[in-house]
Amino acid sequence: MQPLIRTKFFIPALRDNIVPRPQLLEKIALGAQKALTLICAPAGYGKTTLLAAWIAAVQRLEAATKQAICWVSLDPDDNDPVRFLSYLTASLEQIRLQLSPEIQELLCSGDVLQPQTPLSMLVNELQELNQPVWLVLDDYQFIRNTAIHDGMLFLIEHLPQHMHVMIATRSDPPLALSRLRACNALCEIRAEDLRFSLDETAAFLKNGFRLVLSDDQIRTLGHRTEGWIAGLQLAGVSLQGRADPAYFIEAFSGSHRFIMDYLTEEALSRQPESIQHFLLQTSILDRMNDALCAFLMETDEAPFHAADCRLGDLESRGLFLVPQDDERVWYRYHHLFADLLRARLQAVAPQSIPLLHRQSSRWFEDHGFLEEAIQHALAAADWQQAGRLIVEQMPSFLENGQMSTVMSWLDRFPQQKLLGNPVLCVQAAEMYAQAGRIDQIDPLLDKAEAILNAKSYEPDCGQTELSSDTAVYIRSMAAILRGLKAVCSGCPSLALELTQTSLVMEPEMQAKELAVLYWVQGWAYRSLGDLQQSLELLTRATTIASASGKKLRDIWTDLGNVTRLAGKLPQAIEILTNSLQKAQQHGDANQGNLSRDEAFLSYLYYEQNHLELAYSYANRALVHTRWWPSHNIIAMAYVSLAWVALARADLSGARQAMQAAEKERADRLMTPFVHSLIENTWPLIWLKEDRRDQLETWEQDTLHRVESPCGLDEYQEMRLTMLIRVGMERTRQDKKRERYQLCLQHSARVLESSHSSGRGNTLVVILLYRALLFHLTGRFREAFAELAACFSLAEPAGYVRIFLDAGESAQLLIAAYLQESSPAHAAFAQSLLVEFERLPSAKPHPKGLQEVLTTREIEILKLLTEGCSNREMANRLFLSEGTIKFHVHHILEKLNASSRTQAIAKAKTLNPS
Repeated sequence: MQPLIRTKFFIPALRDNIVPRPQLLEKIALGAQKALTLICAPAGYGKTTLLAAWIAAVQRLEAATKQAICWVSLDPDDNDPVRFLSYLTASLEQIRLQLSPEIQELLCSGDVLQPQTPLSMLVNELQELNQPVWLVLDDYQFIRNTAIHDGMLFLIEHLPQHMHVMIATRSDPPLALSRLRACNALCEIRAEDLRFSLDETAAFLKNGFRLVLSDDQIRTLGHRTEGWIAGLQLAGVSLQGRADPAYFIEAFSGSHRFIMDYLTEEALSRQPESIQHFLLQTSILDRMNDALCAFLMETDEAPFHAADCRLGDLESRGLFLVPQDDERVWYRYHHLFADLLRARLQAVAPQSIPLLHRQSSRWFEDHGFLEEAIQHALAAADWQQAGRLIVEQMPSFLENGQMSTVMSWLDRFPQQKLLGNPVLCVQAAEMYAQAGRIDQIDPLLDKAEAILNAKSYEPDCGQTELSSDTAVYIRSMAAILRGLKAVCSGCPSLALELTQTSLVMEPEMQAKELAVLYWVQGWAYRSLGDLQQSLELLTRATTIASASGKKLRDIWTDLGNVTRLAGKLPQAIEILTNSLQKAQQHGDANQGNLSRDEAFLSYLYYEQNHLELAYSYANRALVHTRWWPSHNIIAMAYVSLAWVALARADLSGARQAMQAAEKERADRLMTPFVHSLIENTWPLIWLKEDRRDQLETWEQDTLHRVESPCGLDEYQEMRLTMLIRVGMERTRQDKKRERYQLCLQHSARVLESSHSSGRGNTLVVILLYRALLFHLTGRFREAFAELAACFSLAEPAGYVRIFLDAGESAQLLIAAYLQESSPAHAAFAQSLLVEFERLPSAKPHPKGLQEVLTTREIEILKLLTEGCSNREMANRLFLSEGTIKFHVHHILEKLNASSRTQAIAKAKTLNPS
């Protein structure tokens, strides 16, 4: 992560001559009991000043009641969710709440029992504090990312009572304001509240500019500006020293924009020419200090040769400079004033703008502010500087999860220029592969290799020559990424051919590329059914990755997944959990590929029947993919949520989750694993819905896809295993027992395939299904033998869910097994029967309520009627309090209730009995 800009946490200091506004401070104080205070008005209405005045008033209170203030000044670059959350959490550290360890846990792999989002976990940490906390987000209008809006809404709706959020913005944010109003959770301050009254106008002009005007002049000025503070400030600057203020006041009218243009002209024209030039040349900066401004002034090519100006002196002139720290080293222009200065610069000296941005980029780079250096290089259309910086910085930004930031850089980079930089092409292709957009990599790799082969480069796009190391990087990564695409496209043999050729042709490739190459090969051997070779290659890849110092966490994730496929659930959980913990130890906040670990952990915990953990990890994976989008992982997480919903008898929730998974894979290149997951989960829903036509179509398609006499691959095994499960279930319904023999034939193929490949995850399932089939056809001795073989694998690995999902047939089989003389796995079998007794009751909930709420929500609603607190419900249901609060919120929302009492009453109307 790039160093945080500490000035973004600075609470603006107040001028000595500020106009007191007690009525607004009182309104904020009264809104303190609500979750959100929204200060929304166009630019120049004093939103930031009001916040600063309120904070100053709070800080004057006695120490015993002093409230903790967390301030963040936002800008357009904060639309990267990782960057946003980093600043949000860092602002909490500013107030010395000693949250650093908990925040790191939050951002990485913290308490897995916490619900839904990293922000919700932050809420749980803050609930432990006994100090009031105010989170202030200034200039929220710059935020456009829906993931950030969704996260903020979740935070606002789940705040502890002693925490409050304040947002200052030019326009209403998409934060469900109508719902917050209905819940009495919103305090609003609008432009009509912020307008200066006549008395405030008089005080402002007198105290700030030492102007003595008549009541009529103040009334006219107030009427023309409509109490607009920015307009009054520019009017004050323009009126200073005028012999005839009345004539000036009468001379302007119209809209705010017209007034601002007019007053800017007037205010600037009254400044010395050197200051005017200084203001224009520095207007391209989002923040500035004296050293940076002097650097911009020194260039021989500058359009104006401005005198040396000190920012502190300009601030004293009232020229819309906002200090960014207590020492008054860093400043920025008021956003509206900056916009107008930039418009003026564009009008009078447009040729200077690229030069000024180029100079700014160089200064920021020299002083270690690399993200700002890149932004200014892009604004300057200096593709050589921008390309060089992006090539240098992209790996570290991606390692720290800032994919949105990198994407924004490339979006601004002209395609022709990007394609002229072979290293940038390869890096962009690598990023697309990480983002689940691997179908877009070929044009980038083709161009990079063409440039390399032709030895021709674009000198203005950041790559003037290619070293031998760079050439090795381009050739090796092009082959590796094409191999990765081949695996994803179901062509593992081609992946091995590409990577093995690269291994021979590029013996000098770096450790990072070598680790990725072995990872791709490990994935390919997995697809070919050789799990032992896959595990060896992935283990070798992790060793090389560790030695390289690179954070190639996908390798550990796939090592964990292949270990899962081998049927070693505890070892897989250990690998994936350690992967998350290492990310935490290295401070890899919000790294996007945390979601892969979490998605697979969700599957593992589902297999062991830890449904709350499975549910939690799937939701955590979804959260991280919203911050680092990967369509494959999003689809995987939704499939896991569908399984959990089915296990909880929540058919509606399962269908919704599967529809979301389908949406993710629509018209996209997904891995065969993801396609198989989705295709093999739908039949479970169709069985519950008795969709016989749909099931028959699926069965015919599946038979066609597995009819090859050759051995089964991993995905064919998945399909054929599900076909057997569906066949048994349909036979239970329609009594067509001849289907059992066909299922036994299929099971023999799966048994041989899973045994020879080492896919223990399939082997344990197929042994259970064969035991069930033998039991259902009266072949009891064979049934118990197969069940014992299944238990020998399932017991040490902790498999539970495969038995519960098989339903009553499995329960009867296990009970019969226990009647045998000295069964070898009696204790394990008995524990499974106990788990069967804990399954949700088959008795349906009353129809009305069941159509509205999920099974879990109905359970919680029942406890609500008993008067249970969140903690009591959490203890009784073995959930976290945060999860209980999340479910209660959704119960209120679904029942359109504003309180728990009202929810209970409405529930009774749905189920009068």
